Amino acid sequence: MGNGNSEGEETADPIFARFPSSSLMRALQLAAEVELGRACPLRDGRASGLQRLLVLLISVLESAMASNTSGNATDRIALLDFKNHITQDPFQIMPSWNDSLHFCKWIGVKCNPTNGRVTILNLESQNLFGFIRPSIGNLTFLTGINLQNNSFHSEIPQEIDRLIRIQHLNLSFNSFTGKIPSNIAHCKELTVVYLDDNELFGLIPEQLSSLSNLIFLSLELNNFSGEIPSSIENLPSLNLLSLRRNNLQGVIPEEIGYLSKLGYFAFPSNEISDTIPLAIYNISSLYHFSVANYMLQGEIPQDVGHTLPNVKLFLGGINNFTGPILVSLSNASGLQMVDFSQNMIYGVRAIKFGNLEWVESHHRLSRSLQMFLEYSGLL
Repeated sequence: MGNGNSEGEETADPIFARFPSSSLMRALQLAAEVELGRACPLRDGRASGLQRLLVLLISVLESAMASNTSGNATDRIALLDFKNHITQDPFQIMPSWNDSLHFCKWIGVKCNPTNGRVTILNLESQNLFGFIRPSIGNLTFLTGINLQNNSFHSEIPQEIDRLIRIQHLNLSFNSFTGKIPSNIAHCKELTVVYLDDNELFGLIPEQLSSLSNLIFLSLELNNFSGEIPSSIENLPSLNLLSLRRNNLQGVIPEEIGYLSKLGYFAFPSNEISDTIPLAIYNISSLYHFSVANYMLQGEIPQDVGHTLPNVKLFLGGINNFTGPILVSLSNASGLQMVDFSQNMIYGVRAIKFGNLEWVESHHRLSRSLQMFLEYSGLL
């Protein structure tokens, strides 16, 4: 036994002799010993209510502690399996994952101080080459994975659905292939999903719309195809949505206009056509609006500077937009960049847009301002 009185331990009932000597367990044990000594202990096969309660509590605690011990072993095995499938490690991170240190002290690993379970796996920019094993799903207390900027390849394992506590998933700037596992929908606590710059393909899964806590969703620089799911409206907290440089087709769903907290909206370099739903121009929280290099058409509402007062970047170059200069953009005092080059916008005249200035095209301009206007397609 632990640090208790040795004489007390000799007279203790044998039922308690096998329990760990944590402070809580020890206190319960001593209380039980006192009670068992006070009332004819189980001599006639009966026990007081307090005796039964104490025995039950110790049994539950023993089970919980055994479970934690088992869980810790499971975490260690899963981490070692991860290590064993790293084939290139120029910074020699993985050799430090050894028995000379508890796994909670391994580089890139953080644990819950209470139960000792792994909660964070952060190996960003370590130049690791390898792939993720299905055993990653055994790290069931993970709240965050950050493997950004490495060379992981192969598919994202289906077993990721077992990470029911995960909130942040960043696998960007790697070489993952295949589709996004549809059962990622089981990870209900996800708030951040960054899968940028991989080799993922297929449809954007409808199941993503069940992640109602999602705030950031970035799937740019992949090979996703098909249409943008209209069910995206079921992500009420979404603040960032970036799908640039994929092979998406169809139209921009009107339902995106229902995302009242959306601030970053980037869809450039896809095969989207038709017009932009008017509801999107009414999301007053938008600060980054980028739909360049599409086949979009139609007029942008003339009051856009009033409906998007917080916009900083307003980018729609290489489309088929028509209509006059958006005079109301002068209301957007934080505007930093406007680009509607290679469209059919007309009517350049002297307008002050925050720190930007558009002037009559026949006026003599400074070279820097002329370059800006030429770049924006307004000369």
